[in-house]
Amino acid sequence: MLSVLCALCGENRFDAGSGAPNKTDTEKTTTQTGQFMDDFLEAIIRGFGRALGYLLLNLLFECVFYYLGWPVVKVLTLGRYPSASHQQGWKTGNHQGMWVSGVGLLVFVLAGMLAFHLAGF
Repeated sequence: MLSVLCALCGENRFDAGSGAPNKTDTEKTTTQTGQFMDDFLEAIIRGFGRALGYLLLNLLFECVFYYLGWPVVKVLTLGRYPSASHQQGWKTGNHQGMWVSGVGLLVFVLAGMLAFHLAGF
């Protein structure tokens, strides 16, 4: 009966099929605001995680892998690479430094595989 009166007044507060009340504009706005805040916080956290991951990866590549690869590259190239001229500023700022870090990553992976093999995993 109430749905008939609301239909006569031009208000649509009830679903036609179920008789349940529709969400009012205030409830819709509250839901949209909550969804916006969830999305906003998720984007902030995701951005913070990416920045932290980038810094850790850069630090790992610059400090650990470079110094693992440096002696290997020096021995394999008979002291020719990496040349001392590229060590101004960041060590991996050019191609030589990146290759040395890549060799360091390879040494790290191979040492890890050897360690797991010897440990019986």
